[in-house]
Amino acid sequence: LEVLDLHTNSIDGSISTHIGDLDKLQTLRLHTMDISGKIPSEIGLLNELRHLNLARTSVGGTLPPEIGNCTSLVELEITDTNMTGPVPTTIGGLDKLTKFWLQRNQLNGTIPTQIGNLTSAKTVMLFLNDLTGQIPSEIGFLTAMTRLSIRSNDLTGQIPEELGDATALLHMWLYGNDLNGTIPTTFGNLAELSLLQMQENELTGPIPTQLGTMTSMTLLDLSYNALRGEIPSQLGGMRRLRVLALQYTQLTGRVPIEVSRIRTLRTLTTWGTNVTSGCPLNRC
Repeated sequence: LEVLDLHTNSIDGSISTHIGDLDKLQTLRLHTMDISGKIPSEIGLLNELRHLNLARTSVGGTLPPEIGNCTSLVELEITDTNMTGPVPTTIGGLDKLTKFWLQRNQLNGTIPTQIGNLTSAKTVMLFLNDLTGQIPSEIGFLTAMTRLSIRSNDLTGQIPEELGDATALLHMWLYGNDLNGTIPTTFGNLAELSLLQMQENELTGPIPTQLGTMTSMTLLDLSYNALRGEIPSQLGGMRRLRVLALQYTQLTGRVPIEVSRIRTLRTLTTWGTNVTSGCPLNRC
């Protein structure tokens, strides 16, 4: 048996430990079902498994470390479940993984440094969990990654400079954590990034002038942080920018003419700051 796809059926129960007997299995899709219980450790015997989807089930317990033995995995999607516990360090063995989705669970503990081994990963979704600790610098090794969401956790510490090495990024969501320190200047390397949301953290310091080189940016949200200084005129280099949200920060000064002249800019929010408006948008 190579494919076991029972998704959206009314079958209930749990995943049998005999799942490990299906040593030729390549696809296991049980999403949107009434299954519960734990993921058996025997899942690690499926050396040829490429696709695993248990999303929108009542599966609970922890993600077994044996999952790291499924070295052929390309897609791992366990979302909207009752999963708890840490992300196992053994995920570092899944270097073929392109889709790493563990969002909307109750996972806790830190993001393991071994995430840096997932060099084939294109989308990493860990949002809406209870993850703590710092963002590991090794996440910068994911140079194929186009989307990263670790929003709405309890992450702390500084954003690693190495994240600026993930130059394939298109969308990045870091908001709703307790991240502090300054915005990395290396984010200026993310020339393809079009959406960056870092609101609702504890970020300090000035907005780096290097962000002006992010010429693909359409939405930049830095609101509800403790950012200081003036809005850098270099942000005028974001020629595709549509939304710039800076409200409830400690920014001062005037909106630079270079920003007001961005032709695509439709929304600029600065309420709750000491920033005074300059020219009306696109009319300078």
